Amino acid sequence: MKLLMISGDRGVFEPGSAFRERLKDYGGLFEEIHVVVFAGPEYIATTIDPNISIIPTKASNKVLSLWKAFRLAAGIVRRDPDNFLLSSQEEFGGLVGIAIKARYRVPWQAQIHSDIFNPYFRLFSKKNRLRAFLARHTLRRASCVRVVSERIKKS
Repeated sequence: MKLLMISGDRGVFEPGSAFRERLKDYGGLFEEIHVVVFAGPEYIATTIDPNISIIPTKASNKVLSLWKAFRLAAGIVRRDPDNFLLSSQEEFGGLVGIAIKARYRVPWQAQIHSDIFNPYFRLFSKKNRLRAFLARHTLRRASCVRVVSERIKKS
């Protein structure tokens, strides 16, 4: 089985980061792992293990980054759609997740790391209101949803 992740965590490009180290652990569980990261033009695609690749979108804005993430993900999944799992960590990645799941019929796991349905979360900023709105519409299309805490699960 192969894993494709859509992520906004640019820390994966830093040697020794927690995300990068977790990926190395996951490397033994999957034939291949590809991580498409919402990251600007200054980031360079890299391979951190023989079966783990990190690919930046190299886009200068969020809208273009979404389009590039979809194109990169589609190019990866297209080769072997029956053997891929898709995972995305944030609401914007969920838009890419929905599109890849619909186009290639790949199972999609949505991950929630913030308590986006807490009313105080939405009050914090316009971006958080947008994130909560997107989550309400994307999560119901996920094959499954993984949360990182009981509080988020209840919310």
